[in-house]
Amino acid sequence: VVEYALGIKPVESAPGFERVIIAPHADARIGWLGGEFHSRHGRIVSKWEVFEGGFRYRIVTPVKATVIIEGRTYEVEAGEYFF
Repeated sequence: VVEYALGIKPVESAPGFERVIIAPHADARIGWLGGEFHSRHGRIVSKWEVFEGGFRYRIVTPVKATVIIEGRTYEVEAGEYFF
């Protein structure tokens, strides 16, 4: 669930979650899903929900991250993001 549905994965060249890839796989049949992973750098959060005929995503990362949402890639710094 953490790696697929929430999409939280470490970057292989940056061990210990020094960088992270967050690529959630939303599914309208579920309605919403959210979870978190506690890394040595802090809390990583991935949450998605059905919202106005599509999906709304909330991502929190304590480190630089590559976020992939519905085929679009975003390079982000540590922080909280909504897509």
